[in-house]
Amino acid sequence: MRSVLSTQHGDTPQQTLQKVTEDDPIDKGLVNVHVATSLFDGFMKHMNPFVSHLDPCLHTFDYVRGASSFLLAAILAAASKLLHASLYPALPDDSRAWLSVGYAIRMAIELGWHQLGTDEMRLPPDVSEFQARKHRNVERTWLVLFVYDRSISLQTGKPWMIDRSRYVESASNWYRHPLAIANDRLLCAFVSLRLITSTHIDTTTSQGVQRQRQQNLQFRSLLRLLDRQIEDWQSCWTEAIAGDGEDCHAFLIPFYGSYSRLLLFTSQLRGSLRLKDIVSSVDTEAIWNSCSSALDMLKLVPDLPTSQLLYFAQDSVHIMIAYATVFLIKFLVSAPTYIQSEIETPAMDAIRNAARTLASQGAPTNTSCALQAKFLHNVILEYGAIRERPWNNDHPSLNCAASNAPTADALPEPATLQQRSIDQVNTSPDPSFAPTRFEQGSEIGTAYDNVNPQPVPSQVPSALNLDFADDNAWALIFAEAGFNVDEGTFLLPA
Repeated sequence: MRSVLSTQHGDTPQQTLQKVTEDDPIDKGLVNVHVATSLFDGFMKHMNPFVSHLDPCLHTFDYVRGASSFLLAAILAAASKLLHASLYPALPDDSRAWLSVGYAIRMAIELGWHQLGTDEMRLPPDVSEFQARKHRNVERTWLVLFVYDRSISLQTGKPWMIDRSRYVESASNWYRHPLAIANDRLLCAFVSLRLITSTHIDTTTSQGVQRQRQQNLQFRSLLRLLDRQIEDWQSCWTEAIAGDGEDCHAFLIPFYGSYSRLLLFTSQLRGSLRLKDIVSSVDTEAIWNSCSSALDMLKLVPDLPTSQLLYFAQDSVHIMIAYATVFLIKFLVSAPTYIQSEIETPAMDAIRNAARTLASQGAPTNTSCALQAKFLHNVILEYGAIRERPWNNDHPSLNCAASNAPTADALPEPATLQQRSIDQVNTSPDPSFAPTRFEQGSEIGTAYDNVNPQPVPSQVPSALNLDFADDNAWALIFAEAGFNVDEGTFLLPA
């Protein structure tokens, strides 16, 4: 890591490339040089714009190969998953992403990167362009680690490791440097968003605000203020990337903005749905904002040119799509009929269109794109089966306006979203969450010939006889469709 990221090396990439490193994957015979260069070029063209990690002007194939066999192997592995599937082994039990990010942060601290912005870490004004790019690469990597650190904390509830600093808080202008690349705009946007959302967590979980939850008007005003921050962020960065950004950036900004709003408003929705009198207690503003945010996320999927780029999206994007779907289905089943009738058609249309789009990508079977398409298709069938059950008409959670609270958790917490899905599919199929008949048989694409597919009876008839607040029942339902809600992972076909 020191050899590829340190700024204390020669003046040109060619000077660094004296010989390939000892563990070079090409010399080891893992892949030949022609395939390796093709995979490397594919990563830089299609995948790097999503993750904003590498500077194409610095990280050429020869430079990376000479500087770090580990970095080269990581790039080739990530690219092979989508571009050369036979080279990518399925690793369903690998869940080390959270630990790996933690190791990387500690290594960065050991290198002194937490002091970026101080006099000790400033470059002298007369350095070469190569040295300046290497220093920006250090800064870029530290900002990426900050984004990952806060994302993991947001989704898992674990404490973050990187504190706020003047340097991080000033990162909104980091992309204005003369040596900036197009991807730096997206990275700065993500840093800004993580600063906002982590502040939201601190604010909404403080003791004073928790007491305000009993006073709906005060708490609602707070949510509106926080929502406005997200809207301003989205507006600002949509404009910033419009002039000089990759096509995928125009998708990621509104997508992450909508997901942040979904998380914000479902906290209020959970509170309203805990009350017994659902007619008087339902917070219609929270419902509207939650549902519209989830719908906005799903509607982005089939839009051109987004639909042609999702093949290369990192796994966390697909997990967020899955959680938006989980929220909509749980809410449709749990909501009173007067709300359900307004939301059902646009929600199911959005899920159906997203499923068609992802299925049309022709992605390898072990990728999130393919697993997501199957999950969305199966969810449509499961929802149809739920709606057709004879006991539905008598079930108080579905049709009685004065029923008990249908679900305490309208949107289940994505407990290990980033931990288990940063640039990898980390599925851990538990025997009780085995893939169902929907994972078997005919191809998924044929299911979309009929706009309203015929519902298939569920294999868990007893689960839906339980209270709809039973998270275990919901976990089993969505596991049947191919998604482990608790772990935030797709289930591989048996």
